[in-house]
Amino acid sequence: MHEVWQMKSNIDYISTAMTNFLYDEIKCSSCRKLGLTNSILYDIPQFLLLKAVSDDSDCINLIDDVELLFVRPSPSHPSFEYDVQTVLIVLEEDNIAYLRKTGNGYSSYNKTSGEFELLNDLPAQQTGLSSRWTIFIYETQATIFELPPLEKIYLDQNALSANTEPEASTIDTVQGLLPSFKKPFDVGPIEMKPSDIKTLLDKDGDINDLIIDGHLLITASNGSPDYKILTVPSYLTTQIIDKQLKQMPKTWLDHDLILCPINQKHHWYLVIIDLKRQLVVQLDSLLKHDLPRSRNITHLLHVLNIQHYFRNGTDINFYNTWEIATPDENIQQNDLHSCGVHILIQAEAYVNNQKFVHITPGKTQLYRYKIAEDLLRKAEPWPDTDDSFSSVSTGY
Repeated sequence: MHEVWQMKSNIDYISTAMTNFLYDEIKCSSCRKLGLTNSILYDIPQFLLLKAVSDDSDCINLIDDVELLFVRPSPSHPSFEYDVQTVLIVLEEDNIAYLRKTGNGYSSYNKTSGEFELLNDLPAQQTGLSSRWTIFIYETQATIFELPPLEKIYLDQNALSANTEPEASTIDTVQGLLPSFKKPFDVGPIEMKPSDIKTLLDKDGDINDLIIDGHLLITASNGSPDYKILTVPSYLTTQIIDKQLKQMPKTWLDHDLILCPINQKHHWYLVIIDLKRQLVVQLDSLLKHDLPRSRNITHLLHVLNIQHYFRNGTDINFYNTWEIATPDENIQQNDLHSCGVHILIQAEAYVNNQKFVHITPGKTQLYRYKIAEDLLRKAEPWPDTDDSFSSVSTGY
């Protein structure tokens, strides 16, 4: 916490302050009540700092009497227990006395010995009124969601068929399609411009969010009929991992595969949540970097768990059944600009139950054209429009 709350004589004030700090109600697109898709709490502060001024004896007595606070941030979440830990007495000279409340009363911190020593017969009101103000520090050990270490497994792909490599004629095909797209066009709900395709075909081009989202939608629509596949838009994935989620358009539990593209530090990678196999697959063409991949997966699975809790009244048992897999180094990129190409091709392989693709440096450009062909064949040109919009996320 970076805020010291002014304590009132009613403890409900703290719950209200906590609610405002922690919980921003996510509006549901189809209902007005808290429910399956519109309520999520990412974390709670470990410490609460509650300030009482010296002329508020009722407030001081109230805090002194209450060793536990039960804070409930929203109607959809249980209460969290906070224990009083330390009391800071700020005297007139701005000196600070450190007190700790125990079952036997208050102990004072002795700077010489470095230990807390019990103070006998120290009324809270007397202590509070002798100071300018008092800060009561409450602490909790509770956590909202903590993902257990998932067992790491190797994906045995020996029995899978190989993905068909694009032919050299793909380049001619794309060059033949491009003249039909001199104006903006749609790939499903994704709006693109000719410049997006031009960047895709540039060997040093950084693929943007429109290309990523558009091609993943095509991959999902062409996937196995045995799987219901949901592509999470890249902007929504960013909101989730940055703990800024405002709306969940669809419920993940109604699907078998969840494709979650992530862009951080100008790098694209993909997390696939396979609900059928209870497996998290992390497709990243750069294994060595400083991205918070574990934290990102925790936030994504927290969203899944929240939806499961609202639907079934229980958490998902990640401890005993869920696993995580990362493909070997054979699918790593060999340049600075093809991370987007790699995750789109590997996502296509996984969705179609095929082997992951080893993209050699000499073939990277051909796969760029393959992605362009997939997009242009699904594209619908705009009859009349302007070029007023632009892409926002780029990666290498």
